[in-house]
Amino acid sequence: MKSKYERDVALDGYYALVTSELEMPDEEIIERYRGLWKIEESFKVLKSDLEGRPVYVRREDRIEGHFLICFVALLISRILENKLKNKYSIKRIQESLRNATCRFITNGIYSLNKQDEIYRDIEKLFGVSLNYRNIRIEQIRSYRKEIVHNIKK
Repeated sequence: MKSKYERDVALDGYYALVTSELEMPDEEIIERYRGLWKIEESFKVLKSDLEGRPVYVRREDRIEGHFLICFVALLISRILENKLKNKYSIKRIQESLRNATCRFITNGIYSLNKQDEIYRDIEKLFGVSLNYRNIRIEQIRSYRKEIVHNIKK
């Protein structure tokens, strides 16, 4: 008679899925199950990275507004993650964008700093380059228009 440990070792690497979908092909059941981790990760991202919780508002319309903003942020983050071919997690993308800074120098001139590999890939994705030590505000506005135009394509 095998011990529990020996039975566990013999089945190591195998998974059992229980479903009520009797007519669905096995491959489709497995594929749907694999997609669940993305949904679970999305809830984690909403709660932590996008600060969906705790909610500091009380009125129902404001609570709905808060979660709508969080959902739209999650949607934009997922689209960006997808367009970057899932090379980076949402958390790493957010950190990269958060760490990129723009500092006022003088007379409408700014300095763009702390741009990393992820930031560079985002620049390539939208067909712009913000690799400037000193740049005029007009040029930054021009780039913003280019990015919006490229998103609409």
